[in-house]
Amino acid sequence: MGLFRRESTSVDEKPVKEKVVKMLSDNKFELYVGKTTVLENTTLVLQGNARIDGSVTGKISAKQLEIGPEGSFKGKVEADRIILDGLIDSGDETVSSTGLIEIRETGRLRGTINYASLTCVAGGEISGTISPLKKNEKEKA
Repeated sequence: MGLFRRESTSVDEKPVKEKVVKMLSDNKFELYVGKTTVLENTTLVLQGNARIDGSVTGKISAKQLEIGPEGSFKGKVEADRIILDGLIDSGDETVSSTGLIEIRETGRLRGTINYASLTCVAGGEISGTISPLKKNEKEKA
């Protein structure tokens, strides 16, 4: 056995390859916007998940929306779940989530926000008009 090579003879240990495949299958995106991509005045209606690492303006509806640390979205957002490491600015529109809005350390959420559940960690920023969804609005989703 080489100095940096690890060989396993344990029957119970799963190969690393299986773990990687499982991780990728749990994070499937119907839409991915890369860091160098800019989409303007776009209307996106998705049944699945989206991740934005670039810049998008317009309207988006998705099951789950993730904004990466360098990503930004300006406009109307409707999603069951929003995970925010970058910026969402609703402008004259609204950001609405029937599930959880999770604002992480580098996340910034601005504008008119309607939520069922909201989490913001230290360092995350929220500014604007923030309102909980009414019970009947949560049930529609």
